[in-house]
Amino acid sequence: MATAAQPTLGEDDASSDLDLTREAMSVCVDLAAMGPQETLALYVASGHARIGRALGATRGFAVLGVKMPCPPKDDPLFGWRVDLCYDVGPKSHEQMLVVAQDVREETYVHDPLIRDTCTAAGRHRVAHVPDPRRLAAHRDTVEAKYWTMFSLRDRLKAIYALSPTVELHLSFDRSSEAEPYGHREARLLELVTPGIAPWVQRFALMLGRLDGLAVLSPREREVAYGLLGRSDVKNLAANLSMSEARARELIRSVYKKLRVSGRMELANKWASSAVTPPAPLGSTMAVGRGR
Repeated sequence: MATAAQPTLGEDDASSDLDLTREAMSVCVDLAAMGPQETLALYVASGHARIGRALGATRGFAVLGVKMPCPPKDDPLFGWRVDLCYDVGPKSHEQMLVVAQDVREETYVHDPLIRDTCTAAGRHRVAHVPDPRRLAAHRDTVEAKYWTMFSLRDRLKAIYALSPTVELHLSFDRSSEAEPYGHREARLLELVTPGIAPWVQRFALMLGRLDGLAVLSPREREVAYGLLGRSDVKNLAANLSMSEARARELIRSVYKKLRVSGRMELANKWASSAVTPPAPLGSTMAVGRGR
């Protein structure tokens, strides 16, 4: 795939780009203003849906990729692995099981398309993904399996590089009965991607994936997110089906790992997590669609 050329803009093109910039700003403002949802999964799905509405997409994926500190020698993905995967949008129970199994068993590790994605790690990037089933070499990939399983026609993908070792991958899919994406949608996603920092960083905070924090366990993540709501310890324990003693133990662990003294400081950290964005890892790269 080749890097998209930047054409000279005429008056009509400049006006169109200004409209896209305004729409991108609206999306980013909405994401920055998004408060905690009922669950962390719903928070991610709500943000994904807001971007998807602007692109005309109703389903896709949100995948948190994490680089292992000591990857195996000659690792196919250079140490990158899926930490969390949210399949967003309409799906059957059987489809959910397939995705969960692929993540759990790491069937993607030797996938050449995913390897290409990992090779480009370290900067925000946007790609208009070609149908992998068109090339014989890609027909057995995980990507091709999902295109068939979800009856996809087109996919736009955005990757936000939170740090050298953490990235959020977002795909926005159109089904077989929909029109394919055009330049407008790809350009809009390119404009949106750098501005989703508050949404991404708050999500990462709840996982302990921001620099200087300790990674939270799955149970601690639930507790941390629950602390942003109005539940007291008793309700939090009941909602998570655990004893109050266990809830208090996990709360202490969450505060220690996220380096806060209590619930109010955690809320303040959530609110201010993106006030000072981290230094950019690299420029946003728009990748043209392979034909």
